[in-house]
Amino acid sequence: MDEGNIILDVKGEEKKQLTVFKLVELFKKIKNKDYASDEDLLAP
Repeated sequence: MDEGNIILDVKGEEKKQLTVFKLVELFKKIKNKDYASDEDLLAP
């Protein structure tokens, strides 16, 4: 989600293979901007 909007729906095998790095890269590609919250990325 970004600003309350769903921007990506990942299912099945793609979801199983998804990493934080890949998710951030997809966000950059879809929204054409960097993901800015280190707190979200570093939370356990």
